[in-house]
Amino acid sequence: MNAKMNTKHVWICLFLVFYSVQRQCAACKWIKSGQYEMKNEESLSQLKEMGGELSRSYKPFPFTLYGTITMAQAEDQVRFLAEVTVQIAELFHADLDAVNWDNRAVDNFLNILNTRQLKELKSCAATYPQTKQQRSIKTTLRKHFRKLKKILKKANYSADSWEQIRGLVRSHLVRMDIIASNLRRLLDTATCFHKKYSVKNGESMNAKMNTKHVWICLFLVFYSVQRQCAACKWIKSRQYEMKNEESLSQLKKMGGELSRSYKPFPFTLYGTITMAQAEDQVRFLAEVTVHITELFNADLDAVNWDNRAVDNFLNILNTRQLKELKSCAATYPQTKQQRSIKTTLRKHFRKLKKILKKANYSADSWEQIRGLVRSHLVRMDIIASNLRRLLAH
Repeated sequence: MNAKMNTKHVWICLFLVFYSVQRQCAACKWIKSGQYEMKNEESLSQLKEMGGELSRSYKPFPFTLYGTITMAQAEDQVRFLAEVTVQIAELFHADLDAVNWDNRAVDNFLNILNTRQLKELKSCAATYPQTKQQRSIKTTLRKHFRKLKKILKKANYSADSWEQIRGLVRSHLVRMDIIASNLRRLLDTATCFHKKYSVKNGESMNAKMNTKHVWICLFLVFYSVQRQCAACKWIKSRQYEMKNEESLSQLKKMGGELSRSYKPFPFTLYGTITMAQAEDQVRFLAEVTVHITELFNADLDAVNWDNRAVDNFLNILNTRQLKELKSCAATYPQTKQQRSIKTTLRKHFRKLKKILKKANYSADSWEQIRGLVRSHLVRMDIIASNLRRLLAH
C-alpha cells in the first residue's frame, strides 16, 4: 500500500493530518479534559459562599460580545477566556472593606482563577498568534470592565455596589462555562506532535512515508466521516426533539407564561422548508438556531427573567443543538434554494432586532420576542420530526 501511494494522495493525506494538528499540547488539554469547567464550577461555588445568594444582575453586561465570541475561532475563544479571567481577578483587588464576605471564600475564589485557570489559559493562548478580531474584542472587553470599576468607585466601594459586581461576575462565569464547553469540542480532535519532518520534494516524501503515517491519515479521514454520521444520528435518534423540548421548557421557565405572539412570523418560509430536501431542512434548523442565540445576546437589562433559565436555554442551543446540526449540515453541499431561504430568514430576524431596538429593549418587546421564539421552536420541532423520517431511509 505504501509503495503504490502516489504523491497526490500523500499530499491529500498530509493536509488532513496537519489540518487536525493543533499547536496546543499540555496546557490546552486542561480545557479538552473538562478541567476548566470543573474549576469554573468551584469558582461559582466560592463566589456564592463568600456572600450568600447572588443578585440577579445583568447591568451592565456585554451580551453582544459574548454572542460574537461564541461564533469565533478556537484561538479567539481561548484568549477571550484568559482576558476575562484577568479582568475579574483585577476587580477583586479593589477595596473590599465595606463588605462582610467570607475571606476564606474570597481567597479560594481568587486562588482558583489565578493559579490554575489563568495559568493554563495563558499557556494555551500562547500557542496561537493574536488575530485582528481578538484585538478588537479585547478592547471592547476592557471598556466593559472599566465601567464596572467606575460603578465601584462612584459608589465609594459600598456593599451594594460590590453585590452588583458579584452578580455580574456570576453571569460572566456562567457564559464562560458555555464557551469552554463549546471550545472543548473544537479542540477535541487536536493532536500534539513533537517531531518535525524535513521535505525536499513530493517524491522524496512519498518514499519516506511509512505505513504508520498512512494509517494515521486513513484513521483521520474515517474519523471525520464517522463524526458527521454521528451528528445526523442526533436527529434520527430523536435527540434533537428531546433537547428542543428542554429548550421550550427553559424558555417558559425564564419568564413565566408566554405571549401568543405571531407578528411577525415567516409562515410562508416554514411552509416552503417543510417541502424541501433533507439537506435544506438541516441547514435551515442550524440557521434559525444561530439567529435565536444572537437575539438573546442583546440588552436584557429591562426584563426580570430567571438568569439560570436564560443560561440553560442558550447552553442547550449552543453546545448541543447548533453543534450537531452544523456537523450534519457540513455533509451536504449548499443548494441555490438554501441560499434563497437563508436570505429570507436573515431579513426576518433583522425585523425582530429592529423591534427590540425601536422599543429600546423594553420588557414588553422582549416578551413579544420570547413568544415568537416559542413559535419558531414549535415549528422547528415539526420540521425535525419530518426530517427524522427522511434521514431514516
